[in-house]
Amino acid sequence: KAREVYNTETRLAKKIHDELANDVYAVMNTLQNTSTLDERLLTRVEKIYAQTRDISHENSPVLTGEHFENFLKQLFLDFTNDRCKVIHKGLQEVNINQLAKEKQIVVYRALQELLVNMKKYSEATLVLITFSVEKNKLSVAYQDNGKGVENLSVKNGLQNMEIRIKSVGGFITFESKQEKGFQAKFQFKK
Repeated sequence: KAREVYNTETRLAKKIHDELANDVYAVMNTLQNTSTLDERLLTRVEKIYAQTRDISHENSPVLTGEHFENFLKQLFLDFTNDRCKVIHKGLQEVNINQLAKEKQIVVYRALQELLVNMKKYSEATLVLITFSVEKNKLSVAYQDNGKGVENLSVKNGLQNMEIRIKSVGGFITFESKQEKGFQAKFQFKK
């Protein structure tokens, strides 16, 4: 089930990149070379291009196997900037490169979704992701110091995350309070 989801996502990412994003980019070039350029139109097309590029990147292939730990670390670096620092703890100790490919993909996509949500909504300045193994179960805890939400509702991205974690026999919990940040913890058999 997890492999089918991954294959579908990868196929969609390739299609978005190869077809939609390239078509939008071609329109942007045409607009830039037009003498009667409407800046508002160009801005809107650039926004659409950025959205398609982001969707494509969010669903692009995940490097699994012996290089997975470094691939995951790069994800954390990609979300670290002047306004927000993403740090991790315990990653090396859990031997994440030894996980089955499907479980590596689930870990990556779940953390990617959490980080994308953080960037879009939370205004966090610090994110801590902690990895541990307890009784042959991998636990991953995410927490940020963002603005949080008053009434947490599990839909869309969070719901997709829950489905992913369940597809490998695990469970996930979410917790958030306004002005107290957001937390998620998931666990599954290693």
